[in-house]
Amino acid sequence: MMTDTLSDTKAPPLQFGALIKERRRQSHLSQREFAELMHVTRNTVVNWEADYSRPDLNLIPTICELLHIRLHELFHMPPENGLDPLENRVMENLRTLSPANRRVVDKMIIAMVEEECRDIPD
Repeated sequence: MMTDTLSDTKAPPLQFGALIKERRRQSHLSQREFAELMHVTRNTVVNWEADYSRPDLNLIPTICELLHIRLHELFHMPPENGLDPLENRVMENLRTLSPANRRVVDKMIIAMVEEECRDIPD
């Protein structure tokens, strides 16, 4: 997953209901189909998506699994790995590189850190 910039600016996170609606649509599920998979009524899904109500806690794992939402995304929490969005993006990009290119990136980072440490006054 390559990005054009390492900028940390991005749109604010979607509200709970809007995120469910967006991911449901990305999964090509109608409200009725999603409701059937969740064993709830279509009206329940409508209320979740409109932020009139929230799912029972015991349904959250199924929602996350069906809609490919990470738990921290759903509740606007920091990722469990403790990385901010920029760090996550860098790690995702690093994982796509060949072992040789990973070593090149590692050497570049080491050189940059050493340079910054030299610039810090005693």
